[in-house]
Amino acid sequence: MVGKNLSHYKILEELGRGGMGIVYKAVDTKLDRTVAIKVLPSAALASEDDRTRFYREAKAAAQLHHPNIASVFEIDEAVPSDAPHGTEPSPFIAMEFISVNRPNQGWARAHECRRLNGSGRIDGGGAFMSLNV
Repeated sequence: MVGKNLSHYKILEELGRGGMGIVYKAVDTKLDRTVAIKVLPSAALASEDDRTRFYREAKAAAQLHHPNIASVFEIDEAVPSDAPHGTEPSPFIAMEFISVNRPNQGWARAHECRRLNGSGRIDGGGAFMSLNV
């Protein structure tokens, strides 16, 4: 997806991937700012209950304001610009991008946050605020 668009975000580079999705560094072309985009696989939202939980947790995370938690800018679903016609939209989260002093890595601040429930994740699966991919 590097070099393609997802909604109004231009994907610049892949930062990490795992069972819960792929995190990209991107540019918000409307606001001209660098963001972190986490694209979730369609399997992560297989049921309507999963989708409801995902949106509920994103809304809760968007209300948090702390230096160790990335600000959530947007949650949406979009079809990547290079996808074939008829492709289902991919759910994604656009959040604050924080460059850290680690070789070849940049992550949203959420990657460094302490776990709010003792396990390090806001949600049960580490789906977005911890950016465990």
